[in-house]
Amino acid sequence: MKKILISTAIVFVFLFVFDWLLHGFLMMEMYQETAHIWRSKEAIVDLVWFTWVFQLALAFFFSYLFDKGYESKGLGEGVRFGFYMGILIGILDLRMYPYFPITEEIAIYWFFGGIFKGLGTGLTLAFAFDKLET
Repeated sequence: MKKILISTAIVFVFLFVFDWLLHGFLMMEMYQETAHIWRSKEAIVDLVWFTWVFQLALAFFFSYLFDKGYESKGLGEGVRFGFYMGILIGILDLRMYPYFPITEEIAIYWFFGGIFKGLGTGLTLAFAFDKLET
């Protein structure tokens, strides 16, 4: 359980930084162009705690799943796990397209952002588990 909790903390940091870069910088102009469909900046700041809880839960879930199938096979194992999780995240993000009046560009960025988030998480977990075993 110690390995899962430590890796949860590490993955949480990765998810926080990844989402901050993706949404706070790379996609910010897209969000500003569609500002009428999003919460106000003040409302988002007030609800940021929800994002942190979600990221922590996601980090724990990924760490737990990775631990259950962990075979000590190196970074390739992380890439494989991360790719599958990334596809899942991307599909879940993409499914929002019919429900929100977002641009195709935002939907595509969400989809590929999910894939890269999964890959980064898988690599982070493989690296963390390798270091925590030694």
